[in-house]
Amino acid sequence: MLRYLGTRVLEMIPVILGVASVSFLLIQFIPGSAAEAILGQRATPEAVAALNAQLGLDRPAVVQYLDSMGALLRGDLGSSLISGAPVIELVWNRLPVTFSLAVLTTVVSAVIGIAVGAVAATRGGVVDKVLIVGSGVGLAIPNFWLGIVAVLVFAIWLRWLPATGYVELWADPLAWATHIVLPVAVLAVLQIAAIARQTRSAMLIEFRRDYVRALRAAGIGHSRIVWRHALRNASGPVVTTMGLQFVGVLGGSVIIEQVFALRGIGSLMVESANVSDIPVLQGVVILTAVIVLVVNLAVDLLSFALNPKVRPS
Repeated sequence: MLRYLGTRVLEMIPVILGVASVSFLLIQFIPGSAAEAILGQRATPEAVAALNAQLGLDRPAVVQYLDSMGALLRGDLGSSLISGAPVIELVWNRLPVTFSLAVLTTVVSAVIGIAVGAVAATRGGVVDKVLIVGSGVGLAIPNFWLGIVAVLVFAIWLRWLPATGYVELWADPLAWATHIVLPVAVLAVLQIAAIARQTRSAMLIEFRRDYVRALRAAGIGHSRIVWRHALRNASGPVVTTMGLQFVGVLGGSVIIEQVFALRGIGSLMVESANVSDIPVLQGVVILTAVIVLVVNLAVDLLSFALNPKVRPS
């Protein structure tokens, strides 16, 4: 297992360098420059050119790329062209918001989705049909539209919850919970639908396996068969789906953070793109790629723990 972990960690290095290279290339196509954003629309071409030279943006793209890759290998993501603050500090200050959304959404979706999927697979009939229809609706609803409706109903009409903003958990736990419940609920709708469907399908396959018939013939209780044996053996694809949903929440945070005015890494990316702050944009992309790789590794390890048959030798 330790050898496997070491191999996976080493494999992350070329992936991160590849992501950094592709992101650098794509960012070059963003119109405008940081110098123009700093000086404003009335700035003269001479002033823009002088500031570009000061920021090092007048150098050939190949030179800028090699410098950024060298800094990345040293663990340095650079500094913001606009504020001058270290990129790692800017991202670290915004990460708790997005990470809270992703973790809470995944936990809520997993608990509800697995329970609903298992019950639907066990009961069948009307319950199963309701799940199929409900999950189809949940997968079809755009989360930005659902977010606007949630704000309109629960924040404006009923005044139960705040519409926007974020409070740090350690500053005021109750305020943190009231501010994050709507974004998490909106994001969880699609995730619950996906996890419930995957759980239902995986458990229906397990119910047809020989070991389930053997357990029933041995007089093992139905609940024990469902929750202790079938669900555990069906957990592989469910855990994989949860990992994909976590990554999807990270990507979808750009939209949800705009709807609820949350200052996470999604909004940081939008702000940086608007002013062509290349180091911050690239830093967000790289750190997001690192999080995705770590999550994928955690999903594999959890799958190994739940199903010893798929463990590497």
